[in-house]
Amino acid sequence: MKTAFAFALAFAIAGSWLTVVSAECVSPRRKPIKVSGTICGIAGYDILGDPYDRDVQVHPADGPFIPSEAITVTADAKGNFKFGPLAKGSYRLILPGLNTSYPEIVVKKSTKTCGRQLYVVGVIVGDCLTYVTTKKPRRDEAGRVIGRD
Repeated sequence: MKTAFAFALAFAIAGSWLTVVSAECVSPRRKPIKVSGTICGIAGYDILGDPYDRDVQVHPADGPFIPSEAITVTADAKGNFKFGPLAKGSYRLILPGLNTSYPEIVVKKSTKTCGRQLYVVGVIVGDCLTYVTTKKPRRDEAGRVIGRD
């Protein structure tokens, strides 16, 4: 009887710990980021502190992600990227190989100028989504992103 109780208690504690750990990756609902102009910014990794100097993709937010239909640009060595003029509408950014980003980016006016500096933080660990913000991410001494704004 004591063994069964100890086993049940251990199972309950382990189950609640997994709930706490998995809750850490819940992506908060955020309002879309509105831009007048094209989508541009800086991409980087969350825990490495390194710039993301690879392909950055954008696709319409209202449908499934189809890689062949995504618009792709390559970020420079510092993670800077800029798309050409995009039609008005809602979009999501993708850093290939990482999870989809949130929140949506809404292009209100189509021009070739940078509408608003965005920061794309590529999350490489766990099930957390890559995210986009208008605020420069805070980093610790090792270059890792501290929290989410």
